[in-house]
Formats: sequence, C-alpha cells, structure tokens
Amino acid sequence: MRRPGETWWTKIHQDGRPFYESTGTKDERKARKILHDRLTRAESEAPVLPNLSRVTYDDAAKALKEHYTVTGARDLTEAGYRLAHLDRYFKGRRLASIGMRDSEAFALTGGFT
Repeated sequence: MRRPGETWWTKIHQDGRPFYESTGTKDERKARKILHDRLTRAESEAPVLPNLSRVTYDDAAKALKEHYTVTGARDLTEAGYRLAHLDRYFKGRRLASIGMRDSEAFALTGGFT
C-alpha cells in the first residue's frame, strides 16, 4: 500500500502484472481491509475486478461490442444501432448511478423508437 496523496492505494500482482487501485479512503485501517480482500481474490485466482462504482456506460458498451466481435453472438451493425439509442441517454454516466427511474425516464422519452 502507498499513500501518494490523502487517499491510500493498493498494489497487487496477478498473472505477473501489477494492478494499482485507489481504496477511496483516507483511513489506513479501511484501506488495509480493502487490500486484504483484493489479495484474497487474487490468491484464489478470481479475477481482479475494477472498482465498480467507476465503471461507466461507455465502458460497458465497449465491452459488449468486444464480446460480440469475439463470440459472433450478435451482428455488430445491429448491436451498434441498438446501442445508439442508449448512447444518447446514458453516454458518460457511471453504471452504478443508473437505476430503475433512469430506465423508466429513458423509456418515457421514446428512447426505444
């Protein structure tokens, strides 16, 4: 762990690569607990997940397109058309901030038409 500013950061290695991530806390005890949780995941060979509160709609849309490209599960042109409707409403938003009310508001704007 290190503290380059006010917030503590963790560093773990998985598959020989270092992963750095902010703990989001100034409290050393909380930061050590977060580090312990991340080390436990890494040791069990579970994937190191990003801080989910920072994942954006744009990240998810890009990952979905990549998934479709790799698996051929859906036509990319069709997926792009469908995502374009969502892009207009959700682009730049954090996934964790999108809830039921947002999806209902999107539907009320005629987002699917």
